[in-house]
Amino acid sequence: MPSKLSISKLDVLGEIFEQKEWPIDHDNGVSRFNKYVKMLESMSDHEQDMMLELTKRFMHIKYEDYFTILLDVVKKIIEENPQINQYYVLPALSKQDEAEGRLDKSSINLLYLFKGDELEEALGTDQIHFQVVKDKERLLKKEIKNNEKILIVDDFIGSGETIEESLDLYNINKDDGPDINNIIVLSLVAHMQGLSYLSKIDVSIYYGIVIHKGISDNFTGDTKDTYITLMKQIEDRIPKITEDNRFGYKQCEALLHMYRIPNNTFPIYWLHRNISPYKR
Repeated sequence: MPSKLSISKLDVLGEIFEQKEWPIDHDNGVSRFNKYVKMLESMSDHEQDMMLELTKRFMHIKYEDYFTILLDVVKKIIEENPQINQYYVLPALSKQDEAEGRLDKSSINLLYLFKGDELEEALGTDQIHFQVVKDKERLLKKEIKNNEKILIVDDFIGSGETIEESLDLYNINKDDGPDINNIIVLSLVAHMQGLSYLSKIDVSIYYGIVIHKGISDNFTGDTKDTYITLMKQIEDRIPKITEDNRFGYKQCEALLHMYRIPNNTFPIYWLHRNISPYKR
C-alpha cells in the first residue's frame, strides 16, 4: 500500500543527494529530487526502505565525466601495449543497430572524444594516433600491422551481448576479417556479469569502472531474499514490464545512469511512466 514519505525518510533521501552531489530543487516539480519523492511515495514503507538502500549505491556518470574516465583507460591501454602507435576506432554495434542506422547509440557519441586534438594533448604525445573509422569495410579487409590495433568502444558493457554482436558485425576471427588478437575493447563502465559472459571470448577488454548486481552482490541472507521479494512486488506494478526487463536486462540489477540510463538498470528507475525518476 502506498505510503507518504516520512520526514525521516525525506531527510535520508536529502542526505543521499548531498553525499552524491546531486542537485536538490524542492520548488521544481520535475526536479530529480522531487521525482525520487514521487517514486518512493508510490511504495509501501518496506519498499521505500529498500529503495533508499539501493539509491545509496546508485551511480550517476555525467557526460562531462566521460573524457576523464576515457583518458585513464586509454593510458592503461597504451602502457600495456607499448608497441602500438595506431588505433582504428569503431563503435560497439549490433547488426540490427547498423541496419537501422542507430545514430543515437552511446557508443557513437563516444567517438567524438577521439576526434580533434584534446586526447593527444591530454596524453602529452603526438606519437599515438587514434583514427575514427569512416570506411569499416576497407579497414576490415586490410592487413593489421604489428604497430596497429582495432579499438571497439562503448560507454557501458552490461550483459556483454553488444560486444559479442560487434565482434560478429566486424567479422572478427572470420576468414575475411581481422584476428581477435588485433582487437581491444574499451568501455568506460563494465558490469561484472558482462565481463564474465565475455570471458569465453579471448579478447582484451579495458574499462574504467566495474559495477555489480545491486541486490544479489550487495546483500546476503534474509536481507537479500527480502529485497528480491520486494523488488518483484514493485515490478509487478509496472504496466509495461516484460520478462526481459525484470531486474534490468538479463537480470543485471544495475544501479547506473550515464548519458542515458541503461536498460540493465532496475526498471523501476526508468520504465514506470510518471513514477520513474529517469527516462530512456
